[in-house]
Amino acid sequence: MSDDASTMDHNGWVFCPHCGSETSGPYCGVCGSALGSMPPNQSTNRASGQLSGWWRRVGATVTDNLILLVPTTMILWLVTLVVGYPIGVFAGIAVQGLYQVKLLSSVRGQTLGNRMVSTRVCDLSSGGTITVRQAVWRWGFVAAYSAIALLNSPIASSIVMMIAVVDVLFPLANPLKQTLHDRVAGTIVVMQGG
Repeated sequence: MSDDASTMDHNGWVFCPHCGSETSGPYCGVCGSALGSMPPNQSTNRASGQLSGWWRRVGATVTDNLILLVPTTMILWLVTLVVGYPIGVFAGIAVQGLYQVKLLSSVRGQTLGNRMVSTRVCDLSSGGTITVRQAVWRWGFVAAYSAIALLNSPIASSIVMMIAVVDVLFPLANPLKQTLHDRVAGTIVVMQGG
């Protein structure tokens, strides 16, 4: 067991800061990283909440997409009329980014979709509110693969679809129930009040 008690939850388990796996002992059972020298601020505070299930995450995403449908479409349409379709798409993506970054980096750590399903996005290391930078990385990952669709080719569409499917299904295989965009940003999704 690690001598650094601050890296452990109440059962003596820790989340490895290198691969995110839940483990115990002096070394990560998955990637082999030493856990005893891990700084306290890199441990996961499991007391911050129970990890959200996949269906709740899907519910939050669908709700957010429905909320953003009208404003994104309006911005896309208006900007396309003025300066063209590619810039219109970027403007639509920017509207979604503003929504995601502003709400997820707030004290609540919730979009309206998260509120509807009682989940919140937390920092993986501390269990606290995520930073603006983390929110930008989280949203930026999705925006980057979505922007590939601007290439307007069957290959680009296939690439976007493959990345999107892996991103959405990744929590089903990840011990921390993280999407790929959670992994990039160092975030987890927990039950509100859990």
